[in-house]
Amino acid sequence: MKKVLLTSLMIIVTLGIVGYFLAQTMARGSQDNFFNRNIRPKISASPFWRSVFVFKDYGDARRDYLKSGAKIRFNLYYMEGIDVEPEMLEQMAAEINRLTGEDTSYRIVTTHIPYASNVVSDEIDQIKNKYEFGNSDGYSDAYVFILSEDAFNPELIGSTIEQNSMVIYNNAIKAFVGQNKQTVSPYVLSTILHEFGHLLGMEHTTESGCLMLEHAEEDHVPKRDPDDVITKFCESEVKQVEIIKQSEG
Repeated sequence: MKKVLLTSLMIIVTLGIVGYFLAQTMARGSQDNFFNRNIRPKISASPFWRSVFVFKDYGDARRDYLKSGAKIRFNLYYMEGIDVEPEMLEQMAAEINRLTGEDTSYRIVTTHIPYASNVVSDEIDQIKNKYEFGNSDGYSDAYVFILSEDAFNPELIGSTIEQNSMVIYNNAIKAFVGQNKQTVSPYVLSTILHEFGHLLGMEHTTESGCLMLEHAEEDHVPKRDPDDVITKFCESEVKQVEIIKQSEG
């Protein structure tokens, strides 16, 4: 009897190990493969299993933000000398609330990240690990690091970091708008919203007038009027999030 139980246990353990490494292999494949489209979202829906399988790509934590009753909270971290307008943060919270239908708030955690003219990925990881809070207090936290510029891609204005964070490059946005300083804040807002769209699992679009366009402007020419900067998700994007939310249950 003991032999049977031991053999059964060994089979279960072996199958578990094989299944784990098979899942890891498929997870590294195309985003459109069966596993990533149908199985991964179900595993990622649980923070525990997401941690076990080390699923940390953008979109993996989307259920945290889209589940019914979620309390979305943006935690903002600035480099010294970078200012963000409070009105912009209010607009950010209001738009995410409109998009997700969930309560959304924000807090400025620190404005004292030592200034550096540019940063590399390792430095971003160090900043994230140093300043990111681990205790969510029941909130679905998103982390926003507003830094200077990327050392290897100074034109990059924003990117996601793993499943729940983003970095916004303030100097790159200033360089993009040039003399149109009045549009810096709207482009910061637009970039935060765009990157959060990725955290929800949204991909780039080719539809004009939408936030998820690959570039800040289709023609790469910055707007002069702040009101012309896209700072709201378009109708098709709102519908896309509704579909994602329904699929997440």
